[in-house]
Amino acid sequence: MKLGINTYPYLWNCELADSFQKIADMGVKDVEILTSVPHIHAKSIRAEEKARILQAALKAGVKIMAFNPPGLDINLASVNPDMRAYTVDHYQQWISLASEWDVPYLVMPPGKLHPLLPPDFEWVWKQCKGDFERLVEFAEQRKVTLLVENIPSLFLQTSEEVGWVLNELPSPYFAAIYDVANGYMVEDPAVGIRRLGDYIKLVHLSDTTHSKWEHAVIGSGDVPFEKVQQALQGINYKGICMLEIIHPEAEVGIGKSIDNLQGRGWEFHG
Repeated sequence: MKLGINTYPYLWNCELADSFQKIADMGVKDVEILTSVPHIHAKSIRAEEKARILQAALKAGVKIMAFNPPGLDINLASVNPDMRAYTVDHYQQWISLASEWDVPYLVMPPGKLHPLLPPDFEWVWKQCKGDFERLVEFAEQRKVTLLVENIPSLFLQTSEEVGWVLNELPSPYFAAIYDVANGYMVEDPAVGIRRLGDYIKLVHLSDTTHSKWEHAVIGSGDVPFEKVQQALQGINYKGICMLEIIHPEAEVGIGKSIDNLQGRGWEFHG
């Protein structure tokens, strides 16, 4: 397996272009960009800003492997068709930029349901299936793979739900990213990994407890990383494990997480 880093902890600490060298200085070459203002905005980004970001990545020697749009302001599972249309447009902007920049993956938060009175799963899927289909077709044409993420409290929380949707819309450009901290809130992440198997193209690593959902430094929570490693080995996963660590001192939190994983026998290459 390879190790990558999500730019999440750098969002308020430095410019996106500057984060690449900080990541490279930790010996990591694969990057996932949290596509949020103030770092980057697909609709308004100018040509000179694109050039500056790409030049910074080239200079640092890092490869942008994925865009990760935050799910806070978009909702593909909304009961409101106007919100779903806005979300489809938002995703299409990032798919287009990913294609332009040769970024292979776009992470897809699956959308939110009303926390007090959610509709039935089947009813929601009937409403939003066409929007998913449009996005998969749009991504296929641009050779960008959409990765559905398991997220607690949202539309697709469990590996079973993610796998069901992927089976509904079979495509080589529609797959899964498994987040172990998210998974731990609703299921045994090792079971989730084995259930999704070859569908998994990226993995998010961070720690959490059941009492408080976090993306914390690995070793500070209760995620069973030995079992996670065994599950990944069991499905012969050879892809990237992206550290998605939220910590006020990015390098400190990331460094502690890497040390903890290596102390548990995790080995990374590349």
